[in-house]
Amino acid sequence: MLRHVGIVVRDVATCREFYYKLGFTHARCSYERGNFIEKALHVKNVEIEIVKLSNTDGDIIELLRVNTSQHGVVKHSRIISPGISHIALTVSEIDPVHNPQTSPDGKVKVAFISDPEGNMIELVEEL
Repeated sequence: MLRHVGIVVRDVATCREFYYKLGFTHARCSYERGNFIEKALHVKNVEIEIVKLSNTDGDIIELLRVNTSQHGVVKHSRIISPGISHIALTVSEIDPVHNPQTSPDGKVKVAFISDPEGNMIELVEEL
């Protein structure tokens, strides 16, 4: 089941206003940093502002503003580059081979994988 689409943006406020005009409303805002997000994304010293927007059909867009001090090649650089970074799917179980990480609140496990074309897919297992 499609969970959400993540879009890395440079200007959260401008993008939020754009999606408001398309019928989305503010759902919540949060920040991710530390061990969980670094392991999930394979990026050191990363902080992400997450603004979740939803519409009346239940569609969810995550606007992601990424700050990182890591230089050089990043294993999953598409995940932190501007543009559509990933789609998220809710799954019944994440194969341990994908090294899932349990969220700090203990509500989900997540893992990022690539499709055959290199597009990032976030797998989310609700606990």
